[in-house]
Amino acid sequence: MWDNPFLLRRITQWLSLISIVFLLLTGIRMAMNSAARIDRVEVLGAPHHSQTLKAIPGLVSRLSGDFFSLDLANTRADFESLPWVRSVTVARIWPDRLVIRLEEHVPAAAWNDLSIMSTRGDLFPARPWEGMPKVYAPEGMEYEVASQMGRMAQLLTPYQRRVQQLSIDPLGSWSISLDNGTRLILGREQMTERLARFLRYMPQITHTQAGGDVALADLRYPNGFAVVHGATKPIAGSKT
Repeated sequence: MWDNPFLLRRITQWLSLISIVFLLLTGIRMAMNSAARIDRVEVLGAPHHSQTLKAIPGLVSRLSGDFFSLDLANTRADFESLPWVRSVTVARIWPDRLVIRLEEHVPAAAWNDLSIMSTRGDLFPARPWEGMPKVYAPEGMEYEVASQMGRMAQLLTPYQRRVQQLSIDPLGSWSISLDNGTRLILGREQMTERLARFLRYMPQITHTQAGGDVALADLRYPNGFAVVHGATKPIAGSKT
C-alpha cells in the first residue's frame, strides 16, 4: 500500500475531506452555541416590594440552560414562589433575550390578623403592618369582601374617607369603621347602597347642633338611619 502513489493520494484526500467536515461541524456547533446563549434577562412589571426586589438577582443568577434548553415552566414556578408575586409570564425573545414579567399582589387589608388580602381577594403569606385596614370575616369570603371594599372605597373617596376596619359577625351582618372613627352598621344586604345613602346626608349630619363626626350610625332601616354623635353606644334597630 505504501508504495502505491494513487492509493496514498486517495487516502490523503479522504483524510483532508474528513478534517474539513469535522472543522465545519465544530464551527457550526460553536456558532449555534454562541447564538443560543441568553445574553439578556429582563424582569418587568415594576416589582416594588423589598422581598421581591431582594430575591430577583438570586433567581436570575440560578437560571441554567441556553435559549432552547431553558425550562420556562421551572423558571415561572421559581418566581411565583415569591410571597408577593401573584403571577409570572416567561418568554424567549429571539435571538438572545429572556423576558420575565411579574404581577405583584396589591395589598388591600390585613385578613384576620394572619395574612394579607389583595385588592383581587387573594390571600398571600405576608405579615400585616401597623396602620393597614383590617378585615375580620369568615374564611371563604375573601373575594366578596375585596369586591365590596373596592365599591366602598369609590364611594368614600370624594369625602376623603376610607375603611379602617371591616367586620362580619357570625350572623353575616357587616359593619365598617372609617378612618375618622365613625362606625357604620350595614347589615346583611344592600351594604353599598346603604352606605351611599348615608354619605349623601353625611355633610348635613356633621353640621347639626350635635356637631362633630358621627360616632355610630345604624344604616339597617329601610328608609333612613339612626345616628349617635360623640361616645359610641349600642343602637337598637331592625336587622336585615
